Amino acid sequence: MKILMAHTAYQQRGGEDAVFDSEAALLEQNGYEVRRLLVRNDHIVGITAKIKAALSIVCNKGSVGQMKAALDAFQPDIVHIHNFFPTLSPAVIAVAARRGVPVVVTLHNYRPLCAAATLMRNNKPCEACVGKSRWRGVLYRCYRNSVIGSACVGFIGGYLKKIIRKYPNKITFIALTEFAKSRYVADGFPAQNIVVRGNGMGDVGAGAPQRENKLIYVGRLSAEKGVETLIQAARDIDGIVEIIGDGPDRQMLETKAEGRVVFSGALPPDKVLDKIKTARAVVMPSRWYEGFPMVVLEAMASATPVIASRIGSLAEIIQDGETGFLVDPFDPDAWKQKLSVVMNDAEGAARVGQQARQHFLTHCTNAAMLGKLLVIYREATGRAKTA
Repeated sequence: MKILMAHTAYQQRGGEDAVFDSEAALLEQNGYEVRRLLVRNDHIVGITAKIKAALSIVCNKGSVGQMKAALDAFQPDIVHIHNFFPTLSPAVIAVAARRGVPVVVTLHNYRPLCAAATLMRNNKPCEACVGKSRWRGVLYRCYRNSVIGSACVGFIGGYLKKIIRKYPNKITFIALTEFAKSRYVADGFPAQNIVVRGNGMGDVGAGAPQRENKLIYVGRLSAEKGVETLIQAARDIDGIVEIIGDGPDRQMLETKAEGRVVFSGALPPDKVLDKIKTARAVVMPSRWYEGFPMVVLEAMASATPVIASRIGSLAEIIQDGETGFLVDPFDPDAWKQKLSVVMNDAEGAARVGQQARQHFLTHCTNAAMLGKLLVIYREATGRAKTA
C-alpha cells in the first residue's frame, strides 16, 4: 500500500506534528511505502501575509498544486491528512477525492466547528456555533480577536461538509474519541464518515517504583489549560508542583505561585519523560475539551497516574479511580482535595499508575494503533471502489 501523508507543520512544534511524524515512521517501519507532503506556516508573518493566508484558508492554490503534483508523481492508494490549517487548506481533500483516491483526515482539534479550534470562550466550554451558523464566532472574534479571520475560518466546516456530500464514499474522518465524534455529528457531519481512533506511541517503560513527593504539569501556559486552578490548589498540599512548559500566561502565573510551585520552562522531550517517570502524578486541569494529549499516553506508559479535568475527551480517556483521577475543572476545592489525597497515598497512586500502564499496553501501543489504522485504510479504500 502506498500512502501519501500530508500535514501543515505548526510554527511551534506540538503534539499534532509529533503524531504525524510517528505515524509516518511507524508505517514505513512495517513495510508500507510512505511519501510525506509537508508544508509550513513560517511564512505567515506580518499583516500582508496574514491577510493572504486568511483569504486562502479554504483553498490555497499553491498547496492544491503541490497535492496534484504529489498525486501524479507518487500515485498513492490512499491520502492521509493531519493538519490542513491554514497552509494546506481543505481544498486538497477535494483534489484527491476528485481523482478517486480515498482520503482519511485526522481531526486533531475542533477547527471545522469553532474558529478558535477549542470550543471554548471566556475560559469555559462554548458550543455556540456547533450545528449553527458561524456568525457568533465572527461576533466574538474567536480567531485571534479578528473579525476578518474569524469569518474566513468560519467557512471551513461548511466547505468540508460540501466535499463529503459530493464524494461521500471517498472521505473518512478520524475522531480521537467518541466525545469528539459526537461534537462533529452534532454539527451535521455524517456519522458514517467518522471513525474513532486515539493516538498511540511506543512503550517507554514503567517509571521508578518509588516516586518523588511531586506533581508535575506539562503543557502550554495559557488560559484554557487551567494552570491557575492548579496553582491555587497547590497551596494546601504537602509537596512540590513543577510546571513544565511555556506560554503567554507564564509571567502572570509566576506572580500568583508560592514557594512550593516551581517553573521549569520548556524542556527537551527526554527530560520531560524523565520527570514523568519520577513524579507521583501528572496533573492536567484543562478547562477545554482537549484532543488526545500525548502527555497522557506518556504518563500511562510510565505507570504514572493522571489527575485530569472531568470534561470532554479527558473524561473518556481516563477511568476515574482505575487509570487516573477526574476532577471538576471549575471546582477549586475539589482540586485541593484530590491533590492532597494523591500526595498522601503513595500506595494508592502507584496502584492506579500500574492499572494505567496495563491499559496502555493493551490498547494504546504502536502495534495496537497500527492495526486500527490499517483497518481504517482498508475500509476507506473498499468504500471508494464502490463509488
